[in-house]
Amino acid sequence: MKQIITIPIETIEEVQLYLTTEKTTLKKIKEETQADFVINGGRMDLERLQESLSGILSETSLVASTEEVVSEQSSFAKDKVEKLHSVLLIRRKTEEAEERKIKTVCLDPGHGPDTVNESPDGSFKESEFTWDMYERIRSLLERQGIRVVGTRTKYEKPSLNDRCRISNEANADFFLSIHSNAAGAGGWNEARGLIIFTSSGPDTAPRNLAAKDILKWMREASVWIRGSGLAYNPDFYVLSHTNAPANLIEYGFHTNQEETALLKDFAYRNVLARATAKGICDFLGIPYTEEGEGQAVSSWAKEAWDKAVAKGILDGTRPKDPLTREEYAVTLDRLQLI
Repeated sequence: MKQIITIPIETIEEVQLYLTTEKTTLKKIKEETQADFVINGGRMDLERLQESLSGILSETSLVASTEEVVSEQSSFAKDKVEKLHSVLLIRRKTEEAEERKIKTVCLDPGHGPDTVNESPDGSFKESEFTWDMYERIRSLLERQGIRVVGTRTKYEKPSLNDRCRISNEANADFFLSIHSNAAGAGGWNEARGLIIFTSSGPDTAPRNLAAKDILKWMREASVWIRGSGLAYNPDFYVLSHTNAPANLIEYGFHTNQEETALLKDFAYRNVLARATAKGICDFLGIPYTEEGEGQAVSSWAKEAWDKAVAKGILDGTRPKDPLTREEYAVTLDRLQLI
């Protein structure tokens, strides 16, 4: 009688080679190693073992040579051992292992509801902008399978230390603080353009690579960029006290009349949010997928759809997809019905 056991590749966390010179049973090896499956590889001499493993080991760069596996890592002296018993150990993925592979981004909506940062005419408030951008970016990242952690709720203003603590405790892979900029002593000012701050160089540091990825998509979207778009400021607390690569984005100047009009525009906020999300995905090595891409809005719904997108109630994607309860709650909130 023959029996075939199928183990799907996607369920395997790792495969290990177990070598021993002692006589034992597969049952004892399984108990000793806590492997999920054990496969008898049979007896082999050292020369055959080295030939069998040389290609694999050189490709994966696990060791400098198979000689090290035999003589040092496995503590087998070539001149004392003639035969080895080989067993393959197969370990399945655990929930913890899967969780480790999920990327985490910490989003920090700058300031809070009691912060008086606004345009000279009072039509733009930074705290409203940062919270709205936080919701847009969060939604886009979560659709890519990224875990998002926020530093505050809509009506909170946590300390800078607390914001960093939340990111560090979440073991975030990236930290982003969301802001709008200001210049001058009062009134409208000519300064304009998006700029991303990191704590310091060099250009090859992960925090700066992330900023460059975001800037690439901002330029692709024809967003105004101030200078090179990248600046260093170690005095920004959240950039110097987070473990993750950290960026602080000033999306534009709310003291520039023309730029303020853009920052208030819901469609433009969608442009900024999507460019930000695409850049973060590039940095994390996650392909960005536009959900509902290619779907056309039905003619009977187009007028209402365009109004909802213009007012920021919907983000302009997935017109044919079903609405989740989470999205329903956000829609009600944006309509100020809850």
